[in-house]
Amino acid sequence: MKTVFSNHSEVCHVWASQAQETGKAGNISFKGTEILSYHWWIMAKFIIGTNVILARNWSYSNSTSKHLTRVHGAIPGHYEVIYCENPDGYSHRSNIENYVQRINSYASAFKTARTYKQRIFNENQCEISQLKRYCEIFNVQCPSGYIDLNTTYNLGLIESAKVRAEELEKIRTEKFEQLRQSIASEVEKLENNWIEGITNETYISLRKKGRYYDNFGFSQTRLRIKNEQVETSRGAKVPIESAKILWRMIQAGRDVKGYQVGYYTVISLNGVLKIGCHEITREEIKRFTEKYQW
Repeated sequence: MKTVFSNHSEVCHVWASQAQETGKAGNISFKGTEILSYHWWIMAKFIIGTNVILARNWSYSNSTSKHLTRVHGAIPGHYEVIYCENPDGYSHRSNIENYVQRINSYASAFKTARTYKQRIFNENQCEISQLKRYCEIFNVQCPSGYIDLNTTYNLGLIESAKVRAEELEKIRTEKFEQLRQSIASEVEKLENNWIEGITNETYISLRKKGRYYDNFGFSQTRLRIKNEQVETSRGAKVPIESAKILWRMIQAGRDVKGYQVGYYTVISLNGVLKIGCHEITREEIKRFTEKYQW
């Protein structure tokens, strides 16, 4: 059984599939239900017997923040994710206090915000929902010492600020689209280079005053064969023969739901092929299979 993987994305996908007990790649490893940063700091954990995952809502370093992003990106959409301060499953008091603190922090920010009141309101409501769900899952008492922004008065304030927020969002969207178009050919070249195995990079990051502020990735999930494996542009890898069997099943019109491809299980095939957290279009499958003459 393979336990050392080639990159962080792959080890996160294998953990999310829960297909084996242990695995590692670089500074990310998993053991059973837990996935760890630097092999000790729990980033996320499955609640045994459920489709619920507890995941950290903070990080202590830039590197760990990147690790968390990899973990979150690998979690399939049919899982429920509860974000909390500590996902070890025992820190109920600390987690609940953290929820209350975050809820009230958004309530405080709401009072002084001139724009984006809707966004702050939504964050407040999301944290309240997470708190209630957390208490429900672990059968602990839900506190009452938090500020719920969902009042008639606050909804009126949101409506008043809505026009300005929409104007700002329109400006932001237009600038983003202009930026995307300005590097579209560069992204397309990177995408083709990845498909051909020339590079392993899957997105372009632009900098502003020394900081990353936008990542521009591929137009869709792409496939290629590298090192005798079928690889996705999101970091998952499966054996070629397993992928070929799936392709033959699709060609024959068979129901592929539940078929195991490497570490990953097919969820559905309806316009797109859903495997784990991946959604692969029929057009991409056609391009890939024709390229390799399957």
